Amino acid sequence: MRVLIYTMDSIQTTVAKSMKGGPAGEIIIRESLTRTLTEAGVEVEVATSDGDFERRAEAMGVYNAVVVDPWTWAGKGKAKTVEIMRDTGYQLATGY
Repeated sequence: MRVLIYTMDSIQTTVAKSMKGGPAGEIIIRESLTRTLTEAGVEVEVATSDGDFERRAEAMGVYNAVVVDPWTWAGKGKAKTVEIMRDTGYQLATGY
């Protein structure tokens, strides 16, 4: 099983800010999810920018599941990625 995670807290600039004392709660949750899935034998990939996520979206069919938050994937310019996800059969949620 292969899972792609892309959430606001996985963006490099957010991670850098947390290292300087910024909010880190979401990072802890994502890292816990990643660790738990990995320990269960799931191959987990984490996208670290919009461009990284969009590149991975071109091969969306290789993932069994995609974890995104509405603030990250539904932003301006994401229509192409959302279309690819729908075309490959992913169920998109609008909230948590």
